Amino acid sequence: MYTRIRALISTLAVAAIAFTQMLDTSVVNVSLPIMAIDFHLDSLNSGWIITSFGTGLAIGLLVSSNLASRWGEVNVFVFCSLLFALVSVLCAMSAQLLPFLLLRLLQGLLSGLVVATSQYVIVETMPPEKRAFALSIWGGAISFAPTLGPLVGAIVTESVGWPWLFYLNLPLIIFALLAIDFKGIHNSGKDRVAMNWPALFWVSVFVLSLQLVVDFGEYLEWFKSDTIFFSAIIALISVMFFFYSNRGPNKLFDFGVFNDRQFLLGTLTIVCGNSLIIAALLVVPIWLQRVYGLPILEAGMIVASSSLISAAAAPFIGRYMKPQHYTLSAFLSVIVLSFSFWQMSFYSLSSGSVQLYIPRVLLGVGLALFYVPLVSFSMQNLAQQQLVAANAISLFLRVVCANLAIGIALSAIINLQVVESGYYASSSDFYFHRSYYSGIYPHAELLFRLSDTSAFLKVFRWFGLAFALIFIVLLLLWFSAKVKNRMRLVQ
Repeated sequence: MYTRIRALISTLAVAAIAFTQMLDTSVVNVSLPIMAIDFHLDSLNSGWIITSFGTGLAIGLLVSSNLASRWGEVNVFVFCSLLFALVSVLCAMSAQLLPFLLLRLLQGLLSGLVVATSQYVIVETMPPEKRAFALSIWGGAISFAPTLGPLVGAIVTESVGWPWLFYLNLPLIIFALLAIDFKGIHNSGKDRVAMNWPALFWVSVFVLSLQLVVDFGEYLEWFKSDTIFFSAIIALISVMFFFYSNRGPNKLFDFGVFNDRQFLLGTLTIVCGNSLIIAALLVVPIWLQRVYGLPILEAGMIVASSSLISAAAAPFIGRYMKPQHYTLSAFLSVIVLSFSFWQMSFYSLSSGSVQLYIPRVLLGVGLALFYVPLVSFSMQNLAQQQLVAANAISLFLRVVCANLAIGIALSAIINLQVVESGYYASSSDFYFHRSYYSGIYPHAELLFRLSDTSAFLKVFRWFGLAFALIFIVLLLLWFSAKVKNRMRLVQ
């Protein structure tokens, strides 16, 4: 009995550490407007705080397998968890933007290593007959954490301030590590698996330079800046060197999995849809707080409502949905997501609670129908030995493209603000005129809020149209596959 309880406590402790890692992907979303003030940023430029973490996360996922095979899953898990807690404290103490962004990048890198190795550690905490149960706890922690992020971030920021979003990682991780019984966990490392270091280097350079272009392009006036120009050139060169290096038996990415049409179609749909969803998860709270004027806790509840519905429904969909219904679920999810974003495009400064919540509830339903069936659909025809490579590519593309979508969406809003406010000022003097007129005319601030709302709503409408386009492409691909199958039968 004692052994079982000890194993359960260890399992929950590992899940808690994995939970903290994924929580950090979204916990600062609602707090960005407040953090932007402390770092002397416009809230629409504070997306760097999110994308720096995501960039590090993508790179961390790439190197996790090799580091674990060399040094052992348990060693990597413990060391990186402690280092993650230390870096989190440094993030909370940082008063300058550049050091903070570099620390967030390192935090994301360590998070990728911890998440990847935590799956092995949590399985080893349980006896073989209970390992499926352990995996279900791990999967729930990984899936549920991002859904709670905005709400947790809102509560902590309003209560004690945003630095505690990072300070709290230290006691949580230390207590969780102390609760794990490492004696019963086998450390399988010290296998010298070859790593394609040139390919890893070039793909890391590509991700970092491309993210720099997207995040800082608007701020530095795009290609008028030598920094942006050379970063774009470096991104182009590095991606060419990556494909040249990614050859031989130790490929970093095995692109052969894309030969499976079902995996290609499913992955493209997930990557595109996920990018829009993650970008919206950042854009919506900025509008709710900065323009609509909602308190941070209420904004967090509205943003988290869709994710909570998705998290509650996803396990039932994953358990009871049959494989033959995956295609129908994909079509239905894209329709619901498109409609929910279209509804968000009708938000206004006079919208009530019901008007704010209904599109988010629809979004939650769409999310539940989107992720679980599409992931299962994309992996359905792959051989067992291809699953690891397929998961690595899928996760990497999702993280990288979501980061890019955040940068592009925020840049689009900044430009739309200038256009919508063109009645009051020329684009070159937009921010000066905005400050000047708001201080003189009593109704100027309301008019600027209306123009800001118009800019955000256009982006929501574009998201809805993008999902409608995904639906059309899916429909065409599905129809062409049906025609090919019928032609084969006739022949």
